[in-house]
Amino acid sequence: MDLALFKVHQFRMVNAASLVFGLAFFAVLLSNFIFLQTVWHYSVLIAALACLPNPVMTTITARPATRMVHKHGHQVVFLTGAVLFALAQGALALALSTHTHVVALWLPAMVVTGISLGINLPTLSVASTKPLPPAQFAVGSAINQSFRQLGAVLGVSLFAAILGTHTAGTALNAFHNAYWLFGALGLLSGLIICLPQLRRTTTPTQTA
Repeated sequence: MDLALFKVHQFRMVNAASLVFGLAFFAVLLSNFIFLQTVWHYSVLIAALACLPNPVMTTITARPATRMVHKHGHQVVFLTGAVLFALAQGALALALSTHTHVVALWLPAMVVTGISLGINLPTLSVASTKPLPPAQFAVGSAINQSFRQLGAVLGVSLFAAILGTHTAGTALNAFHNAYWLFGALGLLSGLIICLPQLRRTTTPTQTA
């Protein structure tokens, strides 16, 4: 790992956002499957089908999102995706119950989550290498992927800690807490990546 790359401010902030967002979205992916199987008692196959809109929307959204990054900048695009991610998890935290609400709640949340991932994952990849010299693109991209994978490890561990030893009958509150937390972390990642812009807009202009 070339530590000199972290002297680049945008590179540092994007990797911090990658860590936090990776923590949130990998934990959510796992929690979705566990929730469907333990609370709604879906089989593994039906749970996978119920989550299918998520990767489908990610695939559909990724290419347009990349074009948006080049047109509008990575900060506004990533923040949009982070807000969508937080809204989807907040909806699940508020409304999930032991009764199945697939059409009215679950599928819309999966669609919005998939759109947010399709926006944010390519945005992080583009933004992590954009400020670097071309000769360092490969190393910068590899470092960014490492931060994302570290977030995955931490997210899965955090979810396991939240769920704890709850049984199928008592796990609903734990899932509510998990969705609140991971939605908040997703939103935090958007704020992290926007810190440079916020700092510039809040710094008073010095006059001669």
